[in-house]
Parts: sequence; structure tokens; C-alpha cells
Amino acid sequence: PVTAVAFSPDGQLLATSGYREVLLWKVEDGSLVRRISNLAERPHDIEFSKDGQVLAVAAGTPGQLGEVKLFSVADGSVVADLFTTDDEAFSVAYSPDGSKIATTSADRALRVFEVSTGKRLLQVEDHADWVLDVAWSPDGEWLATASRDKTAKVFNAETGDSQVTFNSHGEPVFGVFFLSDSKQVATSGRDNRIRVWNSEDAKQVREIRGFSGEVFRIVRTPDDLVASGCSDKVARLQKLADGVEVKKFAGHNDWVY
Repeated sequence: PVTAVAFSPDGQLLATSGYREVLLWKVEDGSLVRRISNLAERPHDIEFSKDGQVLAVAAGTPGQLGEVKLFSVADGSVVADLFTTDDEAFSVAYSPDGSKIATTSADRALRVFEVSTGKRLLQVEDHADWVLDVAWSPDGEWLATASRDKTAKVFNAETGDSQVTFNSHGEPVFGVFFLSDSKQVATSGRDNRIRVWNSEDAKQVREIRGFSGEVFRIVRTPDDLVASGCSDKVARLQKLADGVEVKKFAGHNDWVY
């Protein structure tokens, strides 16, 4: 399974996950540039740094190992080994200014590291089950998480203090991001919904339907559209304001992560 993809900031490279490796491809012609190995079995999330020179990867071997590593895009060498744990690591996210990196894993922890030194700045264990995704608010002040414990949470990015808990999914929550105003959060999950809610009071604003399966991954575009991958084998682009479907990407033979 290909569980993660990421474009470089200049759009010239595409990183995709493989078995114990990440592959870098030229977007222009689809040629393979490099294989980055030295990873646990399953790379779950891939993120490029703002300058496109470093690749952050969260990976894991079920029940054995979770790790987050930073690799040089130029030659595939390890820049930093941020942490390891005894079960899988699921997500990684750079702060808006690129100075920090947040990670989540099966040990229920949200961690934040300083990119330049690799120093751990925060470790928060406020969820009751795996933490599957993490996102920074555009203003850099908040972190939002999605968890298998059927909740999403918002934390102060500086102190790690929990601000609100959103529990309206009633099923495991897989994806999360902040809207461009940093005041609303979108989450997706096993309830076949994307839900938009206020980060201040966790009150739901709207829900986006139209899915006939679990919504695994959601990504916000700069103009506040939401791209999603679903177990109904379809990827979609929808308006966050009203849920109207802009485009549907069909033709997949299995789940879209």
C-alpha cells in the first residue's frame, strides 16, 4: 500500500511511501530520482521542509517500532533521528515557520521538537488511544490532533495545555487540519464524515457528507477547499464553506489513503 505522498515546495519532486523506504520521483517525467531506505516497515506520513531540502518521515513496524527521521533530499542521508518508540509513529507536521516539528504515535503521545537542534520541546499524553494525525494552526499558536479514541483535541503549541475536546464523530478520527483563519478545525473519520468545528468551544459548525466509507486523510488547499481520500476508492475536492463537491477523482481499485 502507498500510505503517504508529498510534493516538494517547488512542485518538481513527489515523495511516496514504500516498504521500508520512501521514493522520490521527478514530477515532469515520472522518473525515479532516489530511494531513501533505513526506515521501519510502514512510512505513514511524509512532509517536506519549507525550503524543500529536508524530508520528515513518520514510520512504524506494528508492535515493535515507531520512529520519526529527517532525511536530506539531496542524497538521502539521515539528518536527524528525532525519536523512537515501541509501536508505530503515524504523523509529522512542520510548524508554519518551519522551526518546529510535531509528531504523533501509537503510544498516545503528541511530541514537538526544535528542528535545528532536535531537542524535544513538548510531550503531551492526553489521548486514550493512538494519535493518528496532527496539524498546526496557520498562526502557529495551536496544535490539533486526531485519535483512535474517537476524539480530536486542540492544544496550546507553546505549553501543551489542552484547550478543547471534540467528540462528535463517535468513531475513530483519522484526519485533522485548521482552516485558514486558525479559528476552525476540520476532522475526518470512520463515521464517513468531515466535520468542521470551532477551536475555541468545540462546537460543530457543519458536516460534509457524500462519502460511502471511512475518510482517512484530509488536506486543506490555500483557498479553503478540502481534498480527501476515502475507503470508497474515491478522492474528492469539496468546498469547506458548504461541502459542495468541486471535483471527484475516481478509478482507484482500493482505499485511497
